[in-house]
Amino acid sequence: MLSFLTNQPRYVRINMELLVILMLIAVLALLAFRRLDDLKEEDLRVQAKAILESGRVAISLNFAQQLLSTGLYEPPFSGEPGAVMNAADRAAIEAMLERDPIYPPRGSYNTPAGVGFRWYLVDGGRAKPAAVPVVTAITNGACPAGRSLADPPKENTDCDVRRF
Repeated sequence: MLSFLTNQPRYVRINMELLVILMLIAVLALLAFRRLDDLKEEDLRVQAKAILESGRVAISLNFAQQLLSTGLYEPPFSGEPGAVMNAADRAAIEAMLERDPIYPPRGSYNTPAGVGFRWYLVDGGRAKPAAVPVVTAITNGACPAGRSLADPPKENTDCDVRRF
């Protein structure tokens, strides 16, 4: 294998070869673990985008159904636009979905506290002129729950799920 090993006793050659093989395996394992972390992060992003888009579709369908059936639109949201949605508003979105979402990263809403997926109400919507409510979401520990996505805060837009 290596020329300097040819004059060494056999057990030294075997130990050196094993050492080289173990070092190669360690390097490959390190690369695999780094890739696994990247895949976990990408999985969280995809989950967050899917939940956000399903919420938006459900809101749009609710908006269209109300306008077509009654000609009026009664927004289901009571919170302030630009702020984290309150529990009632979150329940309204979840009721519009086909099933309860499994929020990233742990499954329940805003878990761990201040880090998990959080809905934001950007615009509550209205009947005249017709405007569908707009929601967005974040799932990033760098964006504390008390921070708003309103007016647009330039320092906070990197947390928006749409930008992942």
